[in-house]
Amino acid sequence: MPALKKRVLNTFKINKNGCWVWQKSLTNGYGQIYADRKAQKAHRVSYELFKGEIPKGLTIDHLCRNRACINPDHLEAVTHKENILRGVGTGAVNAKKKFCYLGHKFAGKNLHIYYKENKFAARICRKCSAANSRKSQKKSRLAGR
Repeated sequence: MPALKKRVLNTFKINKNGCWVWQKSLTNGYGQIYADRKAQKAHRVSYELFKGEIPKGLTIDHLCRNRACINPDHLEAVTHKENILRGVGTGAVNAKKKFCYLGHKFAGKNLHIYYKENKFAARICRKCSAANSRKSQKKSRLAGR
């Protein structure tokens, strides 16, 4: 067994959900291991040791949502976008919304996709946008008197 694989197999504890929880150095919750003369993320090293090379353009997602987990069965190579959308951050939360804050459905003709610098920026409710525009115009006319 290669020395790196042996080191990895001796540096975790298994928890109740089957996570192999890294027991050494952590940075932002991710395990760190020194390999190939540089510090690397332990989950990425584990993926490569047990599943093979990480495909170009993909990142490793923790299916268990535990950053310290290095269990290859809990790791999946996905696009960065997919990894973000699977998470619980602001982008993922907003992407899952079906209705605007006033209850209008984000669908069909009521949905406007806003792009900034040719990249997706936001989903906009056309009803709310039109109402806000009318309010702004009215306010401008009143201020001009």
